Amino acid sequence: MTRGAGGLLGLRLIAVILALDTLAIAAYYTASRAYVRDVLGEVEAYRYVAMLVAAETIPVVIAVALGVLGEAYRGRRVVATISVLRAVFYPLVVFVDPKLIVIPVFAGSIFEYLFFINALGALLESVRGSAKTYAIVTLVFPIFWSIGSLAPGVLEPVGGYVLVFAIVGLLAGLSSALLALASEAGDAGTPSYSSVLDSLKLLKPQLILALLAAGAGLNLFWNIMSIKLYETSGSLLLFGLIGGALTTILSTVARPVAGMLADKIEPIKMLATVYATYAVYGLLMYKLEGIPFIILWLIPIYPFKEIAQTMTISRTLPKESQTTAASIITLTYSLPSITYPALYFIGVSVAEAAAIYVATLTISTIILASVKGVQSNR
Repeated sequence: MTRGAGGLLGLRLIAVILALDTLAIAAYYTASRAYVRDVLGEVEAYRYVAMLVAAETIPVVIAVALGVLGEAYRGRRVVATISVLRAVFYPLVVFVDPKLIVIPVFAGSIFEYLFFINALGALLESVRGSAKTYAIVTLVFPIFWSIGSLAPGVLEPVGGYVLVFAIVGLLAGLSSALLALASEAGDAGTPSYSSVLDSLKLLKPQLILALLAAGAGLNLFWNIMSIKLYETSGSLLLFGLIGGALTTILSTVARPVAGMLADKIEPIKMLATVYATYAVYGLLMYKLEGIPFIILWLIPIYPFKEIAQTMTISRTLPKESQTTAASIITLTYSLPSITYPALYFIGVSVAEAAAIYVATLTISTIILASVKGVQSNR
C-alpha cells in the first residue's frame, strides 16, 4: 500500500476507505427511514425515529469505552478488523420484528464507530490541521453520499429491502477490511476513556456544553424532518434524490468554501454563526410544506457546521492526539442521543421536537459567542 510520511495512511487511500463507508451509511440512512415509515405507518414512524437515532448514536460510548481493554486493542489494524462485523448486523434489519429494528442497528453501530473513529483519526493526522485539505479530502462525503442515497431507490424494486441492506453490509465490511489491510501494526487505535478525558481538559467546558446541547436538538429534529421529506417526495427514489443526491451535490461546492473560511477565521466563531443560522432555518423547515420545504432542504449549511466543529476540536489537541480528537468529535455528535429513548416513551411530537431544536441551538449560539477563543496546539 502507498503510505504517507511517518507511516500514516496516504490521503488518497483514506479517501477511498471513507468513500466506501459513506456509500454504505448513505444507503442505510435512506433505506432505514423509508423502511420505518413503510412498516410502522405515519404516526408511529415519527415517534419511533427517536429510538432509531438513539440506537445509531449511543453505541459511540461503547466504542470509546472498549479502549480500556488493553494495549493489544489500541492498534488501528486490530480495531478495523473487529469493525468488519458490522457487515453481519445491517442485513438483519429486515428479518426482525419492525419494533426490534433497533437491536441489529445498535450492534452494527458499535462496529461502525470503531471503524469511523480510526478512519477519521488517520485523516486528521494526515491533514495536519489544515481545514482546506480536510475539506478537499472529505469531498468524498457529499459525492458518495449522493450515490449511496440513490441506491435504495434503484435496488429496492429489484430485490426489496433485503437486497438494499445486504449491499449496505457488504460495503461496510469492505471499507473496514480495506482499513485493516492498509494499517500498520504500530498505528494508534481507538483511545481509552482516560485519554479522552485528559484531552477534554484542553477544551473549554462552555464549548463542550454548546456542542452537546446543539447536537441534542439537531439530531432529533433533522431525523424527524427526514420522515417528512419522505412523505413529501412520495417515493423512495425521489427521497434519495432530494434528501441525499441533490443536497450533497450542492455540498461539494460549499465544502471547499467552508474549509477556506475556517482557515481564515476562528472555527468557533464560524460555528456560532452556523448555529444561529440553523435555528432560523429549522423553524422555517418546520412551518413550510411541499416545494418550499424541499427547496430549503437543499441549502447546504451542514458542511460549514461539520468543518467548523471538527477543526475547533482538532486544532485544540496536539498532532499526536488526533485519533483522540476523532473520538471526541464523534462523541459530541452522538452522545446527546442518550436522551432519545425517554423522548420516545414520552411521545415527543414534531412541534415539541422543533421547540427543543430552536431552544438548544439558541442556547449554544449564546454560549459560543461568550467563549473568547480556544487554545490552538497545532
